[in-house]
Amino acid sequence: MLIEIPQRTESSLQDEARWRLIALRFGLTCARHMVAPGWCVWSFELSDLQAPFWIGATCSALLAELGHYNARVIRAARVAGDPLPSIFDGGVRFSREPWEGQREEFADLETVLSRGWADCDDAVAAMLGELEVRGEIATPTATAQKLHDYQGQTEPPLHMQPHAYHGRVRRADGTISDPAKMLGM
Repeated sequence: MLIEIPQRTESSLQDEARWRLIALRFGLTCARHMVAPGWCVWSFELSDLQAPFWIGATCSALLAELGHYNARVIRAARVAGDPLPSIFDGGVRFSREPWEGQREEFADLETVLSRGWADCDDAVAAMLGELEVRGEIATPTATAQKLHDYQGQTEPPLHMQPHAYHGRVRRADGTISDPAKMLGM
């Protein structure tokens, strides 16, 4: 599974170090690609991870960092006098990625706002950024869900079953929010 995260190139060396530390922590291959003037994409290859737990944990770590990045973008926009709207105020709707199955993109807040749609991971990272700016500490949860019901047949080992992953947000009070559902999933 390939995960791509778009980011402005003027982001700091600290941002680069954070992405590389996550890759090192989970033993991932990561690369930074320039895709347009002012924009790059960080790509992370998760194909070496077999267990759904580790894929979920890796996705959660990447979403947490993207949430921090979004919070920095929100704060910078406020300081510049051009605050960003919340994705939950009606300008963004839920949509699956058109390239679903080929790769997975964890989009930053500016990308989501410019295109007007988000899938579950994009919505999670946006919500994390908004909550952080308001002072609430929240964490992402990316959990595996089996794609097939084996209807009483012997199931293959868990690490060999096809899975989909769904992201949600664990709020400071312990409740779970599903931002994709808030956007119409």
